[in-house]
Amino acid sequence: MMDMSTTDLVASPSVPEHVLLPPDWTVPVEASPLGRAAVVLDAMDRYFAIAADTRRVRWLPEVAERCTFLAEALLSPDGTRLAVSGEIDVLILDLTTGEHRLYPIDEDGPITVLAWSPDSRLVACSNDGDLVVLELPLGRVRPVDLDGEECSGAAFGPDTSRLAVDLDEGVGLVVFAADGSVANLVSLPTEDGEELSGTAAWSPDGRLLAVERARPDLGAADSDAELEEYAVSFIEVDGDEPVRSVHELSIAGVEYLDIAGWRSPEHVVFLEHRPDGISLVVRDLDGRELEQLATVSADVFDVQLAPGLLGQLRSRPLGTDDTGPQR
Repeated sequence: MMDMSTTDLVASPSVPEHVLLPPDWTVPVEASPLGRAAVVLDAMDRYFAIAADTRRVRWLPEVAERCTFLAEALLSPDGTRLAVSGEIDVLILDLTTGEHRLYPIDEDGPITVLAWSPDSRLVACSNDGDLVVLELPLGRVRPVDLDGEECSGAAFGPDTSRLAVDLDEGVGLVVFAADGSVANLVSLPTEDGEELSGTAAWSPDGRLLAVERARPDLGAADSDAELEEYAVSFIEVDGDEPVRSVHELSIAGVEYLDIAGWRSPEHVVFLEHRPDGISLVVRDLDGRELEQLATVSADVFDVQLAPGLLGQLRSRPLGTDDTGPQR
């Protein structure tokens, strides 16, 4: 059972207003379970989870053993589990107990996790480019027929009956039948170079799907020549035919951009990678900045948020325990 003193508790759920790299002696999650996580962070060769409900942070050695980048491990929408890629299987790490379980997928592999369903019941995975869906907790593996195309990214719709997928060319929409088979594969009206804006690209009301395209930031100074401008557009997918939305936005001066999740159907949380670190920024559908939820120190390579918590997630002042006490 996880030990928790009353002084550990915070307004739930929350994230430190400035996310720092924890020290090397931070205890692993299997030795002291965390509870649900608000954030998972990548320090290149070490990975950590920051609690949503307490001032706690834990080291994730299982992720470091199996992954090169944080994108190969995905935090579940409710923040309680991690799905970790592998050569032939998927590892599901329970952050509330510290225990893990391996789910065999295919002996030929490799297996890359692509997206959790919003109810944390399904995990979409790439099996060397072929799309499969892992059903938890029984471990059933369901192939998804994409008419011969390979899949490199995915995002589940709110009711899990639809799955947006990055294909060889463009973005497709898989519509599932009641038995889990593919009822239809729809091509979405994307432009050249557009792809899904992360695993949380789908709005919580199921109406909009975000796609993005990077292009060189011509307004950047010479020293920042590698900075890019990201054009983010939205596709309306709740009608008879998908159409492009009037909403679109442009974010310049970033090295990388992705959607971490949604505050509401009209408010999006972006991960904006800039030279001085990562900012978690809330914007409306036209790009206007509404709130800076948190900043991340420059020695952190990447972060993920639990998308299911973002509707209530708030910033909290940075405390001593947020930097990884050994207890």
